Amino acid sequence: MTLADSVAFRPAVMLIVNLVTNQTLDPQFNPTEFEEKLGAAWSKLAVPGLSHQVKQFANTLDVTYDFELFYRVADGGAKELKRVRDARTFLYAACHPRAQTSGLNGAGPPRLLFVWPGLISLNCVITQLTFKYTMFNKSGDPIAYNAKVTLEEIRDSLVTMEDVLAGGTLNRTV
Repeated sequence: MTLADSVAFRPAVMLIVNLVTNQTLDPQFNPTEFEEKLGAAWSKLAVPGLSHQVKQFANTLDVTYDFELFYRVADGGAKELKRVRDARTFLYAACHPRAQTSGLNGAGPPRLLFVWPGLISLNCVITQLTFKYTMFNKSGDPIAYNAKVTLEEIRDSLVTMEDVLAGGTLNRTV
């Protein structure tokens, strides 16, 4: 499925788009839980003779999102098995670098667009991926698995406290 195909029918479920290949992953189900993490990095300065360390703001950490996707082959058919395999391949490939065309430019894994309609739109990369296989067919193919995914935001612009207070974060759609 391409990005144009996905946008044409406005999916009700979340969507992950590979921004290099334009391929999309639309899971069978929305995750049942969704965790958002954000923090600030502080440098601790030791001042001789002072009773405590002085904290100096370094930067805001990139926001991360953790969720779990569930895949099941419902009817045991070849089409459904292919969909389950393709979903795993999509996620797995998003953790590997692209082929280098020249030098190191573009050598990392692809950027992704994570969209959950009405909730979030995020330019990101996968930083952690764990598969737990829970069921296999007679041929040994996994026909049910859970994929734990951690996405980390790629921020290309400065976001200040005033920006957040005035209009929320840049990656929110609500």
